[in-house]
Amino acid sequence: MAKKCIHDLEEAWCADCTGRPTAINNRIAWAGDVMMVIPADPAPPVPLDEISIRSRMSRAKVNAAIAYLRETYPDLPLVSNSRGIRFTMNEEEVNKFRHSRFLAAHTIIRRTFRGAVVPYLKQSGASKATVRQFTRQMDRLLEDIDEFV
Repeated sequence: MAKKCIHDLEEAWCADCTGRPTAINNRIAWAGDVMMVIPADPAPPVPLDEISIRSRMSRAKVNAAIAYLRETYPDLPLVSNSRGIRFTMNEEEVNKFRHSRFLAAHTIIRRTFRGAVVPYLKQSGASKATVRQFTRQMDRLLEDIDEFV
């Protein structure tokens, strides 16, 4: 019998026990390297390609590192725009960036739900009552989010 992990799965089949810790450790290391090359005020933003060159990491690793930083440290004053990315203590700039990200996230949630989740539920054989209930709950959530916009 195969050895079981803490999730009561075969150890080799559990992504949390085998692959994920390494991936998280990689992102932590990448984030540390990327933080060292992201400029701060008063320096201008630096494009991600430049961050990639300075950190000697691929663009994918840089993106993963930045995503890790934003998810793990949401209060970090890390802002980005079409010109690049940087740290800033300018509260107005941070708030503008966060509002922009909020609007983008709201749009992604709405489009994903209406364009992918609902069609999938309908084709998967979910009952009409289930689809209707799920749609109603999601519409309420989107309305609540709309109040902040």
